[in-house]
Amino acid sequence: GIWITAPGGKKSYPENIRTTIRECTEIGKAFHLNGLHEMKRYAGVPPVTIGSYGFCVPGLETPLCFAVVSDVHNFPSSLILNALRSISPDAVLIPGDFIQSRNDSKCGLEFLRCAASTWPVYCSSGKEHDFEGPILTAIEETGAVFLRNQAMFFRGVWIGGLNTLQLMGQPESIQQARIRIDRAWLEEFSRKEGYKLLLCHHPEYYVRFVREYPIDLILAGHAHGGQWRILGRGIYAPGQGLFPRYTAGLYDDRLLVNRGLGNSHWIPRINNGPELLKVELSCA
Repeated sequence: GIWITAPGGKKSYPENIRTTIRECTEIGKAFHLNGLHEMKRYAGVPPVTIGSYGFCVPGLETPLCFAVVSDVHNFPSSLILNALRSISPDAVLIPGDFIQSRNDSKCGLEFLRCAASTWPVYCSSGKEHDFEGPILTAIEETGAVFLRNQAMFFRGVWIGGLNTLQLMGQPESIQQARIRIDRAWLEEFSRKEGYKLLLCHHPEYYVRFVREYPIDLILAGHAHGGQWRILGRGIYAPGQGLFPRYTAGLYDDRLLVNRGLGNSHWIPRINNGPELLKVELSCA
């Protein structure tokens, strides 16, 4: 990963403020346009790291670069946007949990709106969020494309979003969930010609639902890197329990799990900072 700083901007500040800004920390720099109050507000937020992955796609006419953002959970949108600017992606892909809940959505919607004003944004559903009514309208009004068992063709690549809604609250294990997965849509999506990229929030669904289908790349989040990482392994993930298998990185050369950015509960992330992924598809 890399440390993220904001691109330079031309603003007129008093000399003492400019001096303070030049000497502030890397995180503080991301907020210099909003002054010292914003730098102080986010001084304790860990720096965002960027994991980079590349895949060869035979027949792809033009190389593509995607930024993968998962599990926003009210993480400061300014830090995410500065990380995205450093990547300069062709599109932003969000495999779920871009808002905290239907009653706590302001931060996530702000991020979607700002990102969609600069890049094409494709997102899918997360854990137990049932996006209907006003919240669905608010998501659509941000300009992001919300894929719920739907697919879009983007510059030679199919991007699909699997709806992973659970019919009851978040369970401790996959066996306790009544999960609504549209296998007919998965079958239809897998038969499309060309490279297929699937947004699937839950990595634990890979074995049970997705692995049997010829889908080239599956992007997931949800596990939060295993919450605490020791010797490169996560300790716990919802839906997988203790010592989970799928928490971060590439599995079977086609399941790519993002550690994500924020946190959905009070248990802290230890040795497990916020992460974005840069995914490059090349034709060579």
